[in-house]
Amino acid sequence: MALVVVVVGGILGAGLYAGGMGTVFPNVSASGVPLGGLTLSEAARALAGAGYDKSLEQVYAVINFPDDESLVVKGTEAGLSLTSQQAAQVAYDYGRSPNVFRRGVNYLTSFFKSVDVLRDKLGPLNEGYLRGVVRERVEAFNRKAEKDSYTVTETQILITKGSAGRKADEDAVYTMLVDALVKSAEQNAPVEVEYNIGSEGGDTIDLEAILNDVRVEPVNARYDPETYSIVPHVNGVSFDLEAARKALESADTGETVAIDLVIAPPDVTTEALEKIYFADVLVEKTTHVAGTSNRRHNVRLAAETINNLVLNPGDTFSFNKTVGQRTLERGYKPAGAYVGGEVVDEVGGGICQVSSMLYHNALYADLEIVSRKNHMFTVSYLPLGIDATINWGTIDFKFKNNTDYPIRIVTHYDEEKHDLTVTFYGTKTSDKRIEVVYEVIKKTNPETIYKEDPSVAEGKTVTKQSGSAGYTVDTYKLVYDKDGKLESKTYIDRSTYRPQNKIVLVPVGSLTQGEAGAPAQETGANESPAPEAPETPVTPPPAPEPPAGEPADAQTAGEAAE
Repeated sequence: MALVVVVVGGILGAGLYAGGMGTVFPNVSASGVPLGGLTLSEAARALAGAGYDKSLEQVYAVINFPDDESLVVKGTEAGLSLTSQQAAQVAYDYGRSPNVFRRGVNYLTSFFKSVDVLRDKLGPLNEGYLRGVVRERVEAFNRKAEKDSYTVTETQILITKGSAGRKADEDAVYTMLVDALVKSAEQNAPVEVEYNIGSEGGDTIDLEAILNDVRVEPVNARYDPETYSIVPHVNGVSFDLEAARKALESADTGETVAIDLVIAPPDVTTEALEKIYFADVLVEKTTHVAGTSNRRHNVRLAAETINNLVLNPGDTFSFNKTVGQRTLERGYKPAGAYVGGEVVDEVGGGICQVSSMLYHNALYADLEIVSRKNHMFTVSYLPLGIDATINWGTIDFKFKNNTDYPIRIVTHYDEEKHDLTVTFYGTKTSDKRIEVVYEVIKKTNPETIYKEDPSVAEGKTVTKQSGSAGYTVDTYKLVYDKDGKLESKTYIDRSTYRPQNKIVLVPVGSLTQGEAGAPAQETGANESPAPEAPETPVTPPPAPEPPAGEPADAQTAGEAAE
């Protein structure tokens, strides 16, 4: 305990002594000039005599980094712009703590340790400023290793040449800067030092790997029978490997090199197939849809079901399979149809106009007819022998795409004109032109049948059903070459239509048993949904030389559905 008291007392005594002494502590120097034991004025003279008062413009440090980058700091910016008097004051103040005990410790320590106040004590330096400029410079200098990178456009590969990474140590740069500034102040001359670092190399790009990535073999466009569409072609893609290497080797770090792609189209392009598949109108037919709103609704509904249907080569179209059963649940409505020789309302009545137009187009497109049956009576919307009746479960209309290309069926119903247009799109492979004609083999005129009806007023008659003649006709296909010369005449089918008797309603008691009495007056009223026709149709004349279009519709009576 006594020893501790002695030591503490000695330190306190030294502190009191140091507080009253008028000289620099022992072993204290400034920029290498010994100042210990000197008064403030003596220290100032010693520094001046040693040439401390220097030209401030000559005091600065330069730190050189790789890649021609550098950091320059002036002595005035760093706080080293001290006169000899100011430097002497720094040396004189060293160790003179206001705390007597600490001052005593500093004084006693100075006997055993040398201190250069301008080197070891950072107080005279503007440390905050120096730390800031070093941090800013190092952050700007440092960079990560950048690999070569590339992007691919439609016509080029853009390769950016990478660079090696580099990283400077902020603390090491700071220490180097301080040392250089102090040395510059001591020498009254600029000090330039080199800061060397290692580097992290960037990976060199593999041009062969890029070529493998971008290389594409050309692929022909093709028709997909599953989706009924053209699968687009694929262009071949590659580039000149040797030319790319030379361009990259001569490029500077960070420079982007553009390498042109070699685009090789395939033998069969999308555009070429689009000029072939569904490019031609094989046949187009428009007919007027007469009758009630229900009948027109049924025709439109059936046509919509078929719209955009595609038949691949070899496919067989079935009307019943495609359109389906005509029911109220599926949206069909009752409309006029021939049943037992008379017009009655049947669900789906009228849709035979759609099947007949398909038959017409199939004939003119020279497709194979698989199954077809004519109506019981003649129809008004198409010529004789070019109609096709259907009935769910018993009668179907079928034709086959016997061409080498797919066929698209497009239907359009004009709500204003009540016209139905059916178009076959496909691929024309020749300049031939087809005409379909018929020859009348037999004609049977209808009879007029009178029936008594209590709803008919005395002296009046009502036509319940207009009559139409029956026909037996043979249908032929005529093929003409591009110059209009007939190449062939081929038998297609025979169609037999029954005569449709005219039914006239008369008042009860007007008829004598066993005979048809002549009515006193006919009103001409027609309650049938089918349009009227002459009671004695004109026999169609022989087919003339084919005009540019299709033959006109025959003016025959009666429309049929299922």
